[in-house]
Order: sequence, then C-alpha cells, then structure tokens
Amino acid sequence: MKINLHTLILPRLEIFFLEEWIDHHLQIGVSHIYLYNNGLNSPRLCKAPHWKNGRNWKRGKVRRLTQEEQAQKWDKKPDGDYAEELSDKEITGLLAALSEKYSGKLSFVPWEWGVDHHHTYPNSQRRAYRHCVQQNDPQGWWLCMDPDEYINLHSWSSLPDMASCQGSEHKIFRFYQKIFSERQRKKVVREISTWGYLLTHTPWKNLTKAPRFQLKAQDIHRTLSRCPKPRALTLHPTDAIIHHYRGDPETQGGTVHYKGSSPRDRGFNKIDASMDKYIIK
Repeated sequence: MKINLHTLILPRLEIFFLEEWIDHHLQIGVSHIYLYNNGLNSPRLCKAPHWKNGRNWKRGKVRRLTQEEQAQKWDKKPDGDYAEELSDKEITGLLAALSEKYSGKLSFVPWEWGVDHHHTYPNSQRRAYRHCVQQNDPQGWWLCMDPDEYINLHSWSSLPDMASCQGSEHKIFRFYQKIFSERQRKKVVREISTWGYLLTHTPWKNLTKAPRFQLKAQDIHRTLSRCPKPRALTLHPTDAIIHHYRGDPETQGGTVHYKGSSPRDRGFNKIDASMDKYIIK
C-alpha cells in the first residue's frame, strides 16, 4: 500500500524541524512526502487580505505583527522561531540538502503567493492539497498534515498495517489530536512529553483513499473520498492519535484550540512519553 503525505510549509518556520518529521512518517509507512513551499517571504500571509476576520485577536494573547515583521512572519505565530540569523541562501541550501538526502521519497513543489498561485490563506492550503493529489496520485491514499503534527500508532506498527487490518470497506481513517508543548530548536520533538489537552469534539486529520475536494474546511480536517460508498472510521485515541506540538493557544493563535481547552489544560503539566518507542537511542 502506497501512502502519500502532503504539507504546506513556511521554510523559515520549519527548517529546524523538517528532518525529524520526515523520518518519523517514513518510519511508520508513508511512501512519499510532498512539501509545498510557501517561499521565504510572506506577502500571501501578511499583506494579502486573508484570515483578517479578527477571530484570533478576540481571545488569548496573540500579538499583532509589526510592520517590519510582516514580510517574513505569520500573524498566527508572531513569536515563532523564524531562523532570522540565516540568510535566504542558507535556508535554500538546507532545503536542497533535505531534497538530496530523501531523493525518491521527498518532493518540493513551489507554492508562493503571487508567483505560483493567488489564493489567500486558508484557501491556499486547500488548493495546494487538491493540486498535489490531482498531479500525483488521484486514486491513492493521502494524508494532509502540518510539520508540527506527528501520528502516534498505539495498536499497529505502521499506517498500511492499520488500514489493512480494518478491512477494505474503510476508505477514510480519522484521527483525534493531543496538544503538546511547542517544539524547540535543538530538542528532539518526539521527546517532548508535556501535554495540555485533547481535541476530541471532532476528528482533525484523515488518511483518505482517493480524496474528494469541495474547497471547504473539511478538505483538510474531514476529507471526503471519491470511492463508491466509502466508510469512515474514527480512530479511538488509545489506538492511534496525532501528537500536535503547537503549544499554548494563548500565544499561538487558533480559536478552535482556545475554545477546546481550559485555563487548567494550558498549564501543559500532564505527561505522555509514548513517542519514545519511535526514537532510536
């Protein structure tokens, strides 16, 4: 079974974390990863009229970007690690090194606002996913995840094992999320064991056979399938779950995350070290 993984990245925000994320998902059975590259500057994120309905400013402590920051930073993560000490040439070189290391398993696709497309976020993310599926493997199995999201399989050794064990009638597998502390440079992401809250009021990402697109939010979070009469299986968190290393919604944005957690949960003082099984000591 071939499983494809699509993601849309802002390289400066992800450059220190991509290698571990790629290794992990290849380890659990992903066959090929497609990284759609937003580019080194961010006019599509900060100057384009996107995501400006004010929802992220009504709750929490997410600060607004200054005018100087708007060229490179995402208003959803104003205080993220943007590798500002590295030049554009150095960032590009690090991406090229990843491409070479994972040759045959990893594809970079340019997806810069104003150059490769003119869709504002989050529509640009949905259209990138659709473009990726249609250009590569329309009938195949697909995941769409962010680089701060890691699948943790408790009941199976790999994603193909999980899908095959459930019978051929299931064409959509839905994962809940557990929210962990934010990633840190020079720290193994899967060694982060402090978590705050579960998002279980709705499944958040999916493994889908032959995705069907409506260019709506569910294209990312509740993907449909073009298979005849597809059955969906929502996975219990004790069987499989996504570990999302996004940190506190007070400072990282995201109304759904803010509403889905309580102040007590945001202490991130619970422990789950179950990712240790994937780390080669």
